[in-house]
Amino acid sequence: MKKVEVIFVDTDRGDVTAMYRLGKRSVLFTYGLNHNYLDKLKEDFERVVGDNEYNVKMEITHHPYVEKEIKSVLNLNL
Repeated sequence: MKKVEVIFVDTDRGDVTAMYRLGKRSVLFTYGLNHNYLDKLKEDFERVVGDNEYNVKMEITHHPYVEKEIKSVLNLNL
């Protein structure tokens, strides 16, 4: 079982990027902060992380509510 490092970063342009590091490989997803971004973010998170262990980091500086929304939808206790 691999350990997946997940980093969420927001920008002042109104989007959030999720970076998944799996060993030497990385995958990036960018979401506009629209009405359904959390559904897509959760779907991608479950697909990429799967049954693997994971470590989540939040680098949310422009839109503080985004961190709360992501934690809530992914059931994270950070």
